[in-house]
Amino acid sequence: MRFRIIPNLEKNLRLLSFSQTNYGKACILAIYLTGLHSVASWLFPWIIAPYLIFTFASRFRSLALTITTLSALAVNLKNFLPFDIVKFDQLALTRWEWELFGIYILILALFFFYIRVYRRFSKTHLKHPFLVLMLAFIASCALLSNVQMHPTLQAYAWIFVLIFGKFIWQFGYALADDPHLRNDPYFHQIGAYRPFWYSTAVPIPKGFRYLKEIEAKNSEELAISQLKGIKLFLWYAILNFFLLTLNAVFHGDKNTLRNWIAFEIPLPTMQDLFKLQSEGKNAPFYSFWLAAASTFFLDALFRGVQVHLAVSMVRMAGYNALRGMYKPFSANSIHEFYNRYSYYFKEVLVHTFFYPTYFTCFK
Repeated sequence: MRFRIIPNLEKNLRLLSFSQTNYGKACILAIYLTGLHSVASWLFPWIIAPYLIFTFASRFRSLALTITTLSALAVNLKNFLPFDIVKFDQLALTRWEWELFGIYILILALFFFYIRVYRRFSKTHLKHPFLVLMLAFIASCALLSNVQMHPTLQAYAWIFVLIFGKFIWQFGYALADDPHLRNDPYFHQIGAYRPFWYSTAVPIPKGFRYLKEIEAKNSEELAISQLKGIKLFLWYAILNFFLLTLNAVFHGDKNTLRNWIAFEIPLPTMQDLFKLQSEGKNAPFYSFWLAAASTFFLDALFRGVQVHLAVSMVRMAGYNALRGMYKPFSANSIHEFYNRYSYYFKEVLVHTFFYPTYFTCFK
């Protein structure tokens, strides 16, 4: 019998049967939300109501996802921008989050119009809609970098372009999936544009079409998805424990485990070595290899922590998504390693670059 650190909860028939009852659903949800509160207390209390809808009113799942995502963006959109908005002295946008949200709504409206144009001209003049969108984004950046305009107008224009850039991969999926989603309300699809469970640019898990494919259709599928979500959250907790421990041992990070660790094996970070180089000082050659190896391993562990937490939230919402990372260091090739290391990033490249290029140029 194969040993498992965390057993396959979804294959326990008694637990699976219990998890399909209303009482079982409530217990599973309470356990998960308690654990989530311990690691992400900022999500509460607004995250409770959506998960109750995801679990007990599944026919409103897409609507609840959209409303929750829009609510999260309304209060958190400024954190998506790669600079401190306060530098725009002409605009006190750090105090007016709703102005940023208004710009995002404008982007959604323009993208909806672009989809309508694409549907009308997809067989004649607009066969590569995502390529046109990418070129428009690049041209906008080049134009704003070289054209002088009123400071306030330029600030708004840059913020528009930067917010648009943060959602460009989601728009790519929306364009690729559009032929299959024309009977679905556009408002429901917005929930798949940067859902509340993950804030980086890579879509997890892909687009709205994929969410529909993996959505739980009955109580048994929901129970399986949520039990796998609990299992993935336990993996998140284990990986996070190892990450905190190794950071404390190797780099002396003063995290919650530091007081419990009685020894250190200090290793330099890449930042430390770059700083030494900039100061004209030298370090032993092997320190660079040690720093590179430890940084790579800890970064992989950190990414595993992040993506396991995100996918656990996806599964608890009733979408039985694939794990974003799965045993990358057991890969037999570089290709397989990166497929295991960042599955959803690989999917972005495949669906937005590889397939369109292959079918256009080589098929």
